[in-house]
This record gives sequence, structure tokens and C-alpha cells, in this order.
Amino acid sequence: MEVFVQEFKTLQKVIYKSKNAHRCTLYYKHTVHVSRLIKKYLSTDGTKKIKDLLLSDIQDKCMTAYVSLSSNIAQGHNLALSIGLMAIIAQLYSTSKKLNYTDAVQATSYIVHDIESSSEKDEISDIFK
Repeated sequence: MEVFVQEFKTLQKVIYKSKNAHRCTLYYKHTVHVSRLIKKYLSTDGTKKIKDLLLSDIQDKCMTAYVSLSSNIAQGHNLALSIGLMAIIAQLYSTSKKLNYTDAVQATSYIVHDIESSSEKDEISDIFK
């Protein structure tokens, strides 16, 4: 969760610094939408179902923002900003997937016991004795 919050803060700084120059572009609007959804996710103290819905919405909008940023790179406009935002969006997407995955693992975790090596019959190890 710390990585998620840290990347969100980085995204907010980049959005603040580039607001005046890029506020009319489509990739900037998608990036701001991702930022708003993350802000809503972090401020919500709702049920697990609401948080899961917000996480899935964040992941969808991250994909949309990433695609619009990659098309901006293909056109050759604002390469440094586009690559930086793509890195931040990709990190947010992957950490949101991890957040979603860890919640699911904690809900359905179980203990798997190791098989004792002395009880196993291994023919290859018997050959090299």
C-alpha cells in the first residue's frame, strides 16, 4: 500500500506541474481521471465490495490512460512527459493488481504442509549413493 500511495503522490505532482500546458489534451484528462479515482479509493472507508469495484475501475482507467499516452509517443509529442506518466500509470496499475490479489489471497488462504523427504521414495538419489 505504501508504494501505491507514493506513486499516487508522484502522479499528483506531475499533474500539478503540467496542468496549464496540457489540460486540454486527451491523455491528460485520462490521467486526471485516474488520479481522482485513486483519491476516492484512498478516502473511502467502505466495504470490501466497494473497494474492489473502485480498484477494478482504477485498473480500467489506467489501461485507457496508458493507451492514450502510448499513442502520444507514436506521434512524437511531449516524449519526456508521456514516458514519465506511462511509467507512473504502469506502476499504479501493477500495485492495484497486487492489492486486489493480496485481498483475495488473505480471504482464501490455507496451510499446505511439506512432504517429508525421508518418506519419499526417490530412485535417482538411490543410484548415486
